[in-house]
Amino acid sequence: MRWWDWVSLGLEAVQAVEMDKVRTAVQGSHELQLNEVRDKQIIGHLKNVVFASSQSVKTLERQVKQKPLTGYVVAKLLEIRLEAFKIAPTIFPDIADKTYTSDTMVAIAKVRDEAESHLSASEIKKARQVISAIIEMPLLHSARESKMAAANLESTATEWTALSSKRTLFLVAAVGSLLGMPVAIFVVPFLFGGIASFLGGSDAADGAFLLGCLLPFGMPALSIVLLVLASPARYKELKQIRAAELETVKQEGSSEYDDLSIKQLDSRIAKTSAFIEEVMGDSGEADYRLLLLA
Repeated sequence: MRWWDWVSLGLEAVQAVEMDKVRTAVQGSHELQLNEVRDKQIIGHLKNVVFASSQSVKTLERQVKQKPLTGYVVAKLLEIRLEAFKIAPTIFPDIADKTYTSDTMVAIAKVRDEAESHLSASEIKKARQVISAIIEMPLLHSARESKMAAANLESTATEWTALSSKRTLFLVAAVGSLLGMPVAIFVVPFLFGGIASFLGGSDAADGAFLLGCLLPFGMPALSIVLLVLASPARYKELKQIRAAELETVKQEGSSEYDDLSIKQLDSRIAKTSAFIEEVMGDSGEADYRLLLLA
């Protein structure tokens, strides 16, 4: 997980997808140049980020005097979000978009300054601490998800190995049955006939030879049965579960929380959440989420 990943905080699922598309488009670039963002789709996603920020700051303007600490925190978060996506008026080709973006950034800075003017030095310090806590929360949750996924993978490893081994045996048997059919057509009748002749005479040999002629034609059906047995419902279910868990572990990658256990992460999440609620007041976490969604 990187610093990018906190920006989806408080956004609805659709907005989060928009954010992720923008992140993918600009990640790894040190500076967005105009010719790199001319693609209409990317421009559209960036404009959506600016629009969401503009709507949030309008809500802040109405509440900043009543809740200056909340206003300061959310204004700073909005600034960090725009900075994270490297958004500036210059990246948009249309003058109207440049102006809208510039006005939004000015409005956010104005709300931030007004909120700060109503706060004491200790409150500003607390606000900055809560900003760091808010940014850290999704990173902590992501680390926990990765730990849980890794634990689930480990807990199902033995069953998965057993099911995979059985699947391999059934698949090999199924392929062997199909490939062995031409040989069996010629070998099995004579083998059955020879054994029957040795044990029971010529009359028994004729019946055994006929049976030997028919048996190889049942081998494709046997292969189908073996293929079905190779993929039981539990194998398919566990395969999907493990694929999802592996994807989670892969997406999260390594982080500064790798040395923490799930229990330790739960404790840290609880403490961080409690700190946010304490500093933000009665509205707590829900208030800044609503502001970001406004």
